[in-house]
Amino acid sequence: MSRQELISEICANLEKMPEETLLKILEFLRETEGRTEGNLTRSGNLQRILEEDKNLLTRLAK
Repeated sequence: MSRQELISEICANLEKMPEETLLKILEFLRETEGRTEGNLTRSGNLQRILEEDKNLLTRLAK
């Protein structure tokens, strides 16, 4: 898929999103601006782990 096709596809999907989701997407984009692909992958993996283990982390913190 070309860059322009990707942009068109993303825009089409964004049109369907509620405002709250759009704000989260914008926040994510701003946070990731200027990061390398490797850093983004590590950040994404860490975020996924933290989300999956949120309950465990809460119990460990007590």
